[in-house]
Amino acid sequence: MSRPFKTRLDQLQGKKNVSNTSSLGTAATILLRELPEGDRRLFPLNLAAGQAITLPFATGKGSCYRLLVGTTYTGSSTIVTQSGNNPKTGARDAYFGTVAVGGTTTGQFGATGSSHTITMNGSTTGGLAGSYIEIEDVAPGIWRIDGTLNGSGTVATPLS
Repeated sequence: MSRPFKTRLDQLQGKKNVSNTSSLGTAATILLRELPEGDRRLFPLNLAAGQAITLPFATGKGSCYRLLVGTTYTGSSTIVTQSGNNPKTGARDAYFGTVAVGGTTTGQFGATGSSHTITMNGSTTGGLAGSYIEIEDVAPGIWRIDGTLNGSGTVATPLS
């Protein structure tokens, strides 16, 4: 008995890991589901008007969400942690790590635990085509971020 053939792109896009059945890259709202332990998936983002992306609770399983902006944002796009408290920690999940933004100026911005949102606006806070960020589930309540966002003008932090 043979298994259905999956292309590498199907595996990377992780289409089964979103609650919404629209095309992943062009959905306005994306609720990402928890990936299997150690899984790394690429999620292309291609809606110019912007996208609202919500991560699952961080559990410490080591899975990694890799987000690549393929179409420059003309509106704001956000990547947020769950708004409620993580059942394992009793507190809201937070980002730790750094994000570099390049435009007319460049900047490196650090998240130290009080950041819950990454906002790309298509200019000063990144979101031009080619912007890339990795978000890894490293411990209960903790997301490690590392990214290079393409921006324009005098850059500002995408973290809040």
